[in-house]
Amino acid sequence: MADTANYGAVPPSEEATKSRGHGIEMPDDSRPTCRNPIMALLFIAHLVVIALTGAKYGTFSLPEELESAADYAAKAADSVVDYEEDVLNGQEEGEFWRGVALRLALPCAAFSFIVAYVVAAFVLPKCAQAAVRLCLFLSFFVTVGLAVAFSIQYPIWWVYTISGILSVLAAVYTCKVWKLVPFAVANLKVAIKGMTENGGTYIIALIFAILAFIWAIGWFYVANGVYALREVYGKSSLCDDPEAAAAAGVSINGLDCEQTSDEVAKFGGIMFGLLVSLYWTIAVILNCVRVMVAGTMATWCIDKEDASSCCSPAVLSSFVRSMVFSFGSVCFGSLVEGVAAAINAAMQYAKSAADADGDTTDCNSRLFGCLVCLTKCFEDMIEYFNQWAYVYIGIYGYGYIKSGREVMKLFRERGWTSIVSDFLVSYVLNFTSILVGALTGGLGILLDINDTVGSAGYWDSFVVGFLIGLLVTHVMMNVIKGAVNTAIVIFADKPDEMAKNHPVMTKEMAEAWLDAYPDCGVPNLSDPIYAVVV
Repeated sequence: MADTANYGAVPPSEEATKSRGHGIEMPDDSRPTCRNPIMALLFIAHLVVIALTGAKYGTFSLPEELESAADYAAKAADSVVDYEEDVLNGQEEGEFWRGVALRLALPCAAFSFIVAYVVAAFVLPKCAQAAVRLCLFLSFFVTVGLAVAFSIQYPIWWVYTISGILSVLAAVYTCKVWKLVPFAVANLKVAIKGMTENGGTYIIALIFAILAFIWAIGWFYVANGVYALREVYGKSSLCDDPEAAAAAGVSINGLDCEQTSDEVAKFGGIMFGLLVSLYWTIAVILNCVRVMVAGTMATWCIDKEDASSCCSPAVLSSFVRSMVFSFGSVCFGSLVEGVAAAINAAMQYAKSAADADGDTTDCNSRLFGCLVCLTKCFEDMIEYFNQWAYVYIGIYGYGYIKSGREVMKLFRERGWTSIVSDFLVSYVLNFTSILVGALTGGLGILLDINDTVGSAGYWDSFVVGFLIGLLVTHVMMNVIKGAVNTAIVIFADKPDEMAKNHPVMTKEMAEAWLDAYPDCGVPNLSDPIYAVVV
């Protein structure tokens, strides 16, 4: 039975320990401890600092609209009627948004969850191969279509050249990865099967997505209040209050009321720290789900009895491990992601400032444009690396550094390095998200039959429904994507255990991978175990 006494969902095998060093360097009967605990404590401490900062400076008012309660009370005393009208308007607006939430948002969220679950559990497994091929064709036609559109819009020789090159590359790519369709189909079926039998992972993932949204609102409350202090940071509080200065017997001319470059830089550092906090916390929330999914899927692969119900022992134990033993590892990896994302956001802000004069071809604009591209590439590389590191954190409970190292070593030793560049599964999952989002948008129009949302007719209702459906489905599809990555690692590291529990699917995966990668090592397909049907 799955429990939280192990570091991860799967105990490292003796063979793996000898060949790749996958063993946990502790006695077998030793109780696990938290990995990377310092990072977990640092994350919690940073949340405490953010909470204290919000309690002192937080506000939702925009900096240009900030006014004290005393000023508002004075205005209200001068015009009681206006004050009461403001209150009534506020109440009406609150009732309006509550109505939108109850009448439109909640039904759309429930609808998209049900539709996405049905599509994932029953539709995709039946037509997985057709779906992958369709999405591959769509990717090709979209690329060629955009190239043609740009050529028509900008009839210049170098635009024609670039468009032609992109079209040729798209055709070559499509032909090259066509042989990978069976591989993508096999992985998709296994992942969907595992997550369908452990549906609680979808629910937990959605709850954590809501937590990330709530955190973003809370972060805005804190960051907005701190940003409002940008003009007074480092200055005496008496600079903007002549009466208080006179009462204190201090001359304003004698005060230091000019911000130095160091003070401006320090304030910029504070805002950058808040930016890191935003991305770090969101990454921690979402990556805890990744680790939980990896643990659940790994248990399903090698011990299906413990992972065969909505809230199975595998789901619960994997959730506990991700929030306790592996939480520090998640915080470590998420901090790397958060810093990379914050740097990219800062570069984008700097580029916007450089483009503010309307000249986007000057030296500064081009420099920051290059920096934005470089930092974005770095951010994507970190995200790509981490998605596999979290798989090993969830499977074996390793620390962050060792997890990433072992994943890369695993594929390199087996000659499967090119597998991780296969995006076919992502095409299908993203297309599913868009499709369910569009259906939910249609439901939004039906629910808002009286056209009470927005001022652009039924278009507003469609947009609200589409965004809700897209978000809900995207969260669920990310669960499946994490399960696909886990299945790849488990099949590579523990094919025998997986074959004992799921022989038919394991054989299909082995055949597909052997067709796509003839040089890969796979289990013996003639083994009698593959003939067993479960």
